Amino acid sequence: MPRLPVLLAAVSVALAGEASARLVPPTSPPVAPARWRSDPRVLAIRELVRGHEAALARHAWRYDPGRRCGTARRGFAAQTLAARDGEGRIRKYVTAEGSERSTYTIEHHYDGTGRLRFALARSSAANGGRVEYRLFFDAWGREVWREVR
Repeated sequence: MPRLPVLLAAVSVALAGEASARLVPPTSPPVAPARWRSDPRVLAIRELVRGHEAALARHAWRYDPGRRCGTARRGFAAQTLAARDGEGRIRKYVTAEGSERSTYTIEHHYDGTGRLRFALARSSAANGGRVEYRLFFDAWGREVWREVR
């Protein structure tokens, strides 16, 4: 009988160590610039985004109307939209702002656990300037690749 508390203590320490080991994100090699399009992490994120867009196209998810603000005098408007899955979790969040001279849109895509996995930011100006950022995040929320056009 005296060994039972010692065994329980050893098991609890082992379980605590195992649980904390699961909380530490694994290290992974950086994405190779020459092969970033075929990297499994990037492909998984692209598949997640395709799934989001497909769910929205078939009306399985819905957009909650967001805030709309702006005034005609100043010529500025902003809008936010949140797409929710069947369980009410936000899976895509879009913010769009603009004026007569420029526009800026950013889309955030989240996985089922609520972690940001992809962000797409686009801006354009009346003078023809355009820029686009694509940010890819792994399951731990770390940026794995960034593409700027």
